[in-house]
Amino acid sequence: MTSLNNYKKENDKMQWFAMAAFRREKQAKEELEECGIECFLPMRYQLVNRNGKKYRKLLPAIPTLVFVYSTKERLLLFKKTHPKLQFMTTIYEGKRKIITIPKRQMETFIKVASKFEEDLIYFKLDELNLKAGTKVRVHGTAFDGLEGTLIKIKGKRRKRVVVKIDDLVVVAASEIDPAYISVIEDEDEED
Repeated sequence: MTSLNNYKKENDKMQWFAMAAFRREKQAKEELEECGIECFLPMRYQLVNRNGKKYRKLLPAIPTLVFVYSTKERLLLFKKTHPKLQFMTTIYEGKRKIITIPKRQMETFIKVASKFEEDLIYFKLDELNLKAGTKVRVHGTAFDGLEGTLIKIKGKRRKRVVVKIDDLVVVAASEIDPAYISVIEDEDEED
């Protein structure tokens, strides 16, 4: 059997996959990294109540979800020895399709979701209406270069920049001072 660490195929396309680890996110991340497979597990601090005492604990931000950067073939080989890690799928044109995330979109998501000390809010896709927002880019701050949609979130004083991973999740960055935000012009418009 071919070793997972030595497995390479010239025509394999490296891409980001959304995978479900079913309450074993940290274990899946460790096992992937041990095999030299790049992955990302969004984390955030949450208040946990144990025996009447509250404390902050760093936990997975999105239950069951792990993002993996690899080829499909290499992940299929990995899954032979780790069957609890599953590809997440969606229905597209009447067929079940494995969810992949464009590299640039994933880089933006990682840039925001890696700031677990920041005031991040995670949403399910049906919780926000993103069509009403303006596409923006952040300059300066910890989110320099971040592109997303500017929206107002109920109960918050200022607008936030939101990053969406298609078919999966939305994360809202900290409230960002308008001085650090510029509008991204619609590329389809003509002058």
